[in-house]
Amino acid sequence: MSKKESSLVKKNENPNDSGEKHLMDRAAERVWTRDFILIWSAHFLLSLAFHATMPVFPVLLQDRFGLEGIAMGAAAASYTLSAILLRPPAGYLLDRFGRRSVYLPSYCLFALVFLLYPLASDAVAVTGARFLHGAVWGVVMGAANTAAVDLLPAKRRGEGIGYFGLAMICSMAAGPGIGLYCVEAFGFDVLFRGAFLLTLAGFAVVLPLRFPDIPRSDRPFALTALFEKTSLPASLAVLIFCVPFGAVNNYSGLFSRSIPGASAGVFFLCLAIGTGITRLFSGQLFDRGGPSRIMRSAYAILLAGCALMVASGLLPWGAVSFSAGGLCIGMGFGIAVPVIQAMVNALVSPQRRGAANSTMMTAFDLGICLGLLTTSHLYATVGVSGTYGVLCGCIVLSALVFFLFALPRYVKDLAGQGKT
Repeated sequence: MSKKESSLVKKNENPNDSGEKHLMDRAAERVWTRDFILIWSAHFLLSLAFHATMPVFPVLLQDRFGLEGIAMGAAAASYTLSAILLRPPAGYLLDRFGRRSVYLPSYCLFALVFLLYPLASDAVAVTGARFLHGAVWGVVMGAANTAAVDLLPAKRRGEGIGYFGLAMICSMAAGPGIGLYCVEAFGFDVLFRGAFLLTLAGFAVVLPLRFPDIPRSDRPFALTALFEKTSLPASLAVLIFCVPFGAVNNYSGLFSRSIPGASAGVFFLCLAIGTGITRLFSGQLFDRGGPSRIMRSAYAILLAGCALMVASGLLPWGAVSFSAGGLCIGMGFGIAVPVIQAMVNALVSPQRRGAANSTMMTAFDLGICLGLLTTSHLYATVGVSGTYGVLCGCIVLSALVFFLFALPRYVKDLAGQGKT
């Protein structure tokens, strides 16, 4: 076509066509589609049931079965241990057999396990139920996150991942209070049966979900198939910065007792607010500008949070510093997690998303576990300020891993795939 003909065509084009095309493109890139709303709602209900029972379980072990100390810790840790063990196989199953075939059965089974707790007659039985519940949790969480990513447009994937994470944050804020109230008012058995009904409602919500038609992986089962190698550098950074988050989540209630005027309730509220607010925009910033600048901000905020926690044990205004530290750690965590999840999903084909997400989530759980296992010894040895001083070192180490290894590998792999 000649230049003259081309110009004539352009003159004859309807000026509204470009606007209509923009609207059509925008509609195709919507995050809050019918199916995304369904999976978000189902994820919220399942997470709400989980967080309602989480703080109650140690109380159940002590009041009903008389467990204390190491025995209580082992029973409580069985949940996390089994979740970690099942994360990698879950990713392989998602890629090999499809999202629906894994997500719906694991969701239903997660609901049914709640009914085992009232039937448990001794500590061994309740620990077995807890171990089974953790295993199913490891599968259903990987399935939910992978299915949600499948539903998101590529150009707004980071934003959508951030929004999806809000389901967990909202349930984390509301669940513990609901669970503790139910136990006080109605007892343990009513709480667990209520959690079953809540999760059953979530299962009903997710049944009409239209899963995208993702080609299934034909990769044979092997240890290497359980992990996605392109996700490993970023997942290592996640593992290291989750150590401080595990410490914060599990021991800040204990730490608050040694800081005059500090309140564990206010601290966890600040933590939830910080995480929730940043998840609203961190994914959008990733979609627009990539991970480098936003992750610099995340690490700076995380480091500031740990520094404020160090100061809380040394300064007269320690209670204010303690709560501000929780806000900063929540903000840094709320930025870093969806950004890194978007990174690992950007590097893989849809047939390997299950493995990519499970690799990252295994690292997440391992970091939380390490924080849980090491912080009590640190606290007994060096106190609150010393403990958070060591955790500051974890943030610095994670930043070094991210910027020296994970980010260059991400840029190189992205360029190799022609996505830059």
